[in-house]
Amino acid sequence: MKIRILLQDRLDERGLSQRKLHELTGIRLQTINEYTRELSERISIEHIAKICEALNCGVSDILVLMDDAGEPIELPVLKSDVDALATLQTIAYQIRPLLRDREREKVLVHQ
Repeated sequence: MKIRILLQDRLDERGLSQRKLHELTGIRLQTINEYTRELSERISIEHIAKICEALNCGVSDILVLMDDAGEPIELPVLKSDVDALATLQTIAYQIRPLLRDREREKVLVHQ
């Protein structure tokens, strides 16, 4: 399986340039270029949320899970992809301090 980033398709549909998306989102132009050419192995949740907001679309309009034959795999869509991303981001920010504390504890135990 592979995840495809269909950002260039969405930009073409809306008649937007990569530069315009950069202006709308604040994401580095080089990063947007990597996304549109599907060269990036990682994509920030924050970037996905900004792109979806700027293009007024859902996550499933940007990211598509493909099977080994290159066919899209249909997944259930959440009521609001952007809300789901916001929730994930909130959780990530909340657990970050806990993870740091846990790492500090490990260091103290090994000393």
